[in-house]
Amino acid sequence: SLRIRHGTVAGQLRRGCAEERLLTTADSDGDRYDINQHWFDILCENIPVGVAAVVAERLGDFSKSLDALISEFSDKNLQILTDDKPHGLVATGFDDRILLGFFSDVISLKSMDDFLDAFSDLFWSNLEISLSKARAFIENDFRGAMMELFDILETGVQTDANASSLPPISDAIVRARTMTNQSIDEVSQWFSASKNSESSVFSIPDLGRISLEIAKRLNPDFKPIVEFSGEESWPIYYGLVTFTDVFGVLFDNVARHSGVQEPSVIISTDTSDAEVIKIQFASDCSDVGRALAAAQKANSKFLDGNYSSDLTAEGGTGLAKLSKIMRGSNSPQPFYVSVDEQKKTFNVHLEFTYVTLGSG
Repeated sequence: SLRIRHGTVAGQLRRGCAEERLLTTADSDGDRYDINQHWFDILCENIPVGVAAVVAERLGDFSKSLDALISEFSDKNLQILTDDKPHGLVATGFDDRILLGFFSDVISLKSMDDFLDAFSDLFWSNLEISLSKARAFIENDFRGAMMELFDILETGVQTDANASSLPPISDAIVRARTMTNQSIDEVSQWFSASKNSESSVFSIPDLGRISLEIAKRLNPDFKPIVEFSGEESWPIYYGLVTFTDVFGVLFDNVARHSGVQEPSVIISTDTSDAEVIKIQFASDCSDVGRALAAAQKANSKFLDGNYSSDLTAEGGTGLAKLSKIMRGSNSPQPFYVSVDEQKKTFNVHLEFTYVTLGSG
């Protein structure tokens, strides 16, 4: 999905720079990035204001270049290889060397079971060849482009300061470079063959924690206090993508709109019904009036189907994406939102039918 491909990869690759507070955001028209006020204030204590301003502006330029490189990687390389995406890293065809070997071996096979076993070996061997090429690109070409940005930043800061280093910003850049290298290693390992995750068995807390980690990678300042209640060990089959998408949208909503620094989130599970699993996602909200209006709008749009028009604008994320997912449920009321004015919580109620989850 767009959320996973762009959001998770961007969060992973930006993590080191974000933790060192090296990054800034674009201005209102998106053409320029703001100066880094955090480092400007720190540097002003030890060096002339003019030099601090130049370094802070340089960090804004670095942020712009970093975001552009990551965006190009997502849009150009983190794609399925097609005529329209000639630089895509994910090749779905079979390597000629693997096919030729398979054709020569398959002639001697005597049963369908033997054929299926041979084809399984063919699939995994071909997948590993394809993924090894993707890992090589990430670990060499993409890493080289990322490290070049750090080289330019470090050289620029040295020039601005007329010195070989400028503590403490130079130290922060070194730490961010090291963490970015580690992040690139981790992204590369995502392109490793593994068993089909959709066949694995997960509990609701497992899936909630997976989504929480993704949300925290995207927003390092997001530190919710999460509790689970109800049937915590009940197994979910074939639900990894569905539930991580759902919880990912909900955690992102809390991070953006709760207005609470460390919001409490309670995820309740009810499996007493023979046909549906009921989940309530309750989170703190600081502005009850705004929450009530948002709940009313969400319920209205879900009932009349107006969210479909929001999918393009939102890139398949937010309540538009949640609406799309929940329309796959056979429950009479798969989705609704309420607000507890006394507890000041924003409550999202979801009902998944077992048959559409492939579980039971």
